[in-house]
Amino acid sequence: MMQHSRHLVECQVPKVALRASASPRWVPCPASAGLEAQFPNPDTVQNMEGTAAHEMLERRLKGVTTSAYDDVGRKAENGVELNEEMARHVEDVNIALDTWRGPDIDMYVEQPVVTPQDGVPGHLDIGAWNATTKSLKIGDFKYGYGEVDPLGNSQLIHYGLGLEAALGVQIDWFEFVIFQP
Repeated sequence: MMQHSRHLVECQVPKVALRASASPRWVPCPASAGLEAQFPNPDTVQNMEGTAAHEMLERRLKGVTTSAYDDVGRKAENGVELNEEMARHVEDVNIALDTWRGPDIDMYVEQPVVTPQDGVPGHLDIGAWNATTKSLKIGDFKYGYGEVDPLGNSQLIHYGLGLEAALGVQIDWFEFVIFQP
C-alpha cells in the first residue's frame, strides 16, 4: 500500500483544447492544437486499453486492491476487461515505486493539475514530493505500443510545474520517469 497517499484540493481543470498529454504534438507545432480541436478523438483499442490499465494502477496504488491481479477479469469503467498483462505491468510499477516511498514523502496518484504558466490542464499519474530535499518525482504510466522518452518530455514538465504550483512550494530538483512495458 502506498504511504502518505494524498490528493490535493480539487483543482479547477478548465475545458480547453490544450491538454498536457497532447503537448508533445502542440509544443513543437502550436497551430496543431487548433486543428486537433476540430476533430473528435476516436476511441481506439489502444487508448481504451491504456485507460483501463490506468484504472488498474490507480486502484492498486490507492490501496483499493492488494494486488493488481485481484482486478484480472474485472471490467474497467470503459468496458475493457482487465488482464494479466496489465496486472504484470502495474505490479512492476508498484515495485519500482518502493524506492520513491518513505516517511518524508508525500505521494500523489491521479492528481489533476494546471500549469500556472499557460493554464494547461493535465492529470499526472504519480507524484512524489520530498519536502526535506525539495525534490519532486513525476511518473507517467504508459501502456501502449510506442516508446516514450522522458528527456525533455513536455507532458512531464507540465505535470511537474502543475504539481509544484498546487503544492505552493519551490522545487529544487525534478525527476521525470516513464513507466512503460
